[in-house]
Amino acid sequence: MLPNSGKVVGEDADNQLTVVADFGIESELFGKVLQVRGDGGKSQPQYEFDEYSTHYVLFHNCEPIGSLTATRHVDGKIDCEEFYPAVLFDRYGEQLASICKFRIRPGSHSGMKTFRMMVRAVWRDLLHSGVRIDVINIERSNLAAFRRIGYVVIPDAEFIHPTLETDSVAMILSADPTHKSFFKDLFETEVDTPVLMSDVLQAVELSRTSAGNNATTGSTFQQKPREEGDKWTGYDVYQSDSRNVREYYDAVNHCLSLALHESLTDRCQLALDVACGCGTSTRIISRFTDRVIGVDSSWELIQTARKQGLGNRFEFVHSSFEDFQHERRAFDLISASWYLNYLHSEAELEASLSKIVSLLKPMGTVAFVIPSASYALPTVQTIAREEFGWQQASLETQPDFTRVVFSYGRQWITTTIWQPLKLMRLFDKWFRIRSWDVKGTLAHERRLEMLNTEPPFEILYGTARKNGDK
Repeated sequence: MLPNSGKVVGEDADNQLTVVADFGIESELFGKVLQVRGDGGKSQPQYEFDEYSTHYVLFHNCEPIGSLTATRHVDGKIDCEEFYPAVLFDRYGEQLASICKFRIRPGSHSGMKTFRMMVRAVWRDLLHSGVRIDVINIERSNLAAFRRIGYVVIPDAEFIHPTLETDSVAMILSADPTHKSFFKDLFETEVDTPVLMSDVLQAVELSRTSAGNNATTGSTFQQKPREEGDKWTGYDVYQSDSRNVREYYDAVNHCLSLALHESLTDRCQLALDVACGCGTSTRIISRFTDRVIGVDSSWELIQTARKQGLGNRFEFVHSSFEDFQHERRAFDLISASWYLNYLHSEAELEASLSKIVSLLKPMGTVAFVIPSASYALPTVQTIAREEFGWQQASLETQPDFTRVVFSYGRQWITTTIWQPLKLMRLFDKWFRIRSWDVKGTLAHERRLEMLNTEPPFEILYGTARKNGDK
């Protein structure tokens, strides 16, 4: 039988599932919570926050098969609060809760459908109590399940759980009807004052930046040790680990190759690949030159490129382009894939372009892979999240650019999406620049058919003007 106390907050009559909620530890329902938690063999099935939390139990044929706890920040300290960004509590404390201690017994009803049904029932109940943001900490092995229903990783919030000693990741979801999630219809129909995910993530990113990347509060527990490396650690794996991601980068590099083939009339002697990464674009460029130098500020990616054993035609240099030293007028071709979007001001653009001109031979060739104007559109980001495992949030929109943060894995990276026309006008005093017909190429060759919008990248290419440095 169902407990006498508590309220029913969700039902699936076809599968004989019922979700019941009650507050605190004195209720009959909490005994069912402990019963389900105990099945996991945990040494501490009861926690301090249980006393001021709402508990949810999933019943199948009146038998408890799952439990979940939700703590509102206004009622007391949430689980692992010290590992979340302080700005969330300062700005959204009255609207914030944390769902935790999710358990479901193995069996015929332990699949994704049951998981979604229970979390959906909890979200509806929380919305009625004024909650608009949910933060969670989960074992890394459960990351994909929560991403699929709309949760987003919080930047730099990874830690070893102080009680369970598990490899944990913090995630967040707000009542945002514009953000694709399993609860989108609830947010559209039951929320009068939504909280946009872009606003929340912007607040987190700005606080993190202003605090020197230490905005996740001072923990009294030991943070998870990070591997030696930089923010691009694992990017080479990301590029090759998924079929959709591989096809995307293959399409980008194919369009770059076509643009170079059209632009170059003779084989080059020496080429430079700026922001070469792990060497993928460098290999494309090598088809058109006797020798190529790749330069990148990421030690991790340069080491990956060097380990490929590409031969003595290739040289990989660990350096920012700003600090890169080479004789003037040495290169027949300079290419920069995904580089200009990490220049965040017009002064930085001017300085880099001036340096490119100084290194380029008279009438030399340039090529740039850049994010297109559609890169930050919600439709594109939905595809990126679902097909490529890519997360993104907008920070700032101006007439000439959109600034966003994105993540392909653990860390969040700031990028500036310059309007292509703005760049072409800026380039015009140095280069005769054109834009490759990316859309036509993708349509004609039937590439990236998962895209139903404008392509999220452009290829700008051309030759230097005769008058050289400006």
